[in-house]
Amino acid sequence: MTFSKKFGYMKEGSDFDGTLAIADKSIDYLGLCGQMPWMDYWLDKNPIYPIGPPNISNVTRIAIESMTARLKGEDTNFVPEKPDFLQYFIESKSTHPEIVDEGKIIGYLLLNCRFLPVLSTSRLLAYTV
Repeated sequence: MTFSKKFGYMKEGSDFDGTLAIADKSIDYLGLCGQMPWMDYWLDKNPIYPIGPPNISNVTRIAIESMTARLKGEDTNFVPEKPDFLQYFIESKSTHPEIVDEGKIIGYLLLNCRFLPVLSTSRLLAYTV
C-alpha cells in the first residue's frame, strides 16, 4: 500500500473521479512508447499537434498532500506499526540523504500511484463492475 488510507474506489464500485481511467490511459501510452520509443516523437513531442500521455495532476496532488501531511505529523491514517511505501520512502531520505530528497519521494510515489493501482485495482474493479 502506497498510502495508509483508502480512496473509495472499491467502496463506490466505480472510478468516481476518473483517476483510474487516466492512469489506465497513461499505462497504455507508456507501454506503446516503451516498446517503440520513436512513437513518442510523433505523439507527445509532435511540434504541430502533440498527443501525449494524459495529465496526472490529480495523482500528483494526492502524492504531494500525503507526503506533506506525513512529514508534518498530520497524517491521521498512518499507523507506525503498519508502515506503508510512503513511510519507507521517507526513511530512505534519512538513511540516504545524498540520493533521496523530497522530489525523489514524489517521483517514487507517482510511480507507485500510476502503475500499481492500474495493474491491480482498476483491472479488478473493471472485472467486478
